[in-house]
Amino acid sequence: MTMATFPDTPATLLARIAVEATGHADETAWLRLFELYAPAIQKFAAGLGAQSDTEDVAQEIFIKLEVIVIG
Repeated sequence: MTMATFPDTPATLLARIAVEATGHADETAWLRLFELYAPAIQKFAAGLGAQSDTEDVAQEIFIKLEVIVIG
């Protein structure tokens, strides 16, 4: 199984997402985070056998992440 390579996350991007957690939406930051990580998540999911559902897997992970971060 080939492991996905996950990108480095800029500290400024994390700060913008943390700001959203305080109630100030930064949809651009969430979109950038998705753009950075979705391909690696999809590759990882495909390596585990989720060939046709990799986009759904990435989306579900980000939905759960949003619930955790925003509450």
